[in-house]
Amino acid sequence: MKPLYYIILLVLLSITAKSDIQRDAEKMIGDSINNILSVLSNKSLDSETRKQHIIDTIAPIVDFSLMAKLTMGKHQWMTSNPEQQERFVTLFTKRMHTSMLEKFLLFEDETVELGKSELVKNKIHIPMTMESKSEQYLILFKIYKSRDMLKIYDIEIQGISLISTYRSQYNQVLNQGTLEDLFNIMEEKIQSRSQQFNLPNEKKLNTSP
Repeated sequence: MKPLYYIILLVLLSITAKSDIQRDAEKMIGDSINNILSVLSNKSLDSETRKQHIIDTIAPIVDFSLMAKLTMGKHQWMTSNPEQQERFVTLFTKRMHTSMLEKFLLFEDETVELGKSELVKNKIHIPMTMESKSEQYLILFKIYKSRDMLKIYDIEIQGISLISTYRSQYNQVLNQGTLEDLFNIMEEKIQSRSQQFNLPNEKKLNTSP
């Protein structure tokens, strides 16, 4: 009977541990979203300050380095030198800052509701619904645990992965050109979006996640 007892105990402990991780992940996402909504509703803050607060909220919970590696792809990453890898991560992080900031700024006039988390192959998926008067957006946060840290490694919007989207765009460039061509396009895009959307300046966007 003892072996069976130990097996049942291990299963129960495993379920408890997983539940704790899910609760931690839900709290992390919930607190971050509430913080962003609080900043957006604070009319005493100027636009630049509000945007910087949002970046400061999302930067610690998103693994931009891992997202960059997954976006570049294993083959391209392994065949790139350390300097190229570092440059890609830096540019990708800046691009993701601008992209996420644009999307989170839409929350100001939207109704946001978090769903229950789900374990998928040792990763945690947390759905979120963002609803306006005319449209509804389904967002999925994909989270993994690294040591004692929970980090977002991908976000799906309407079922479309950010990593897959950027990988497809970048592969089109690399199929016809070089990494240097891609870097130039990324820099131009970052500059263009920053100016068009009046985003925080390049110095602030270079803050490490």
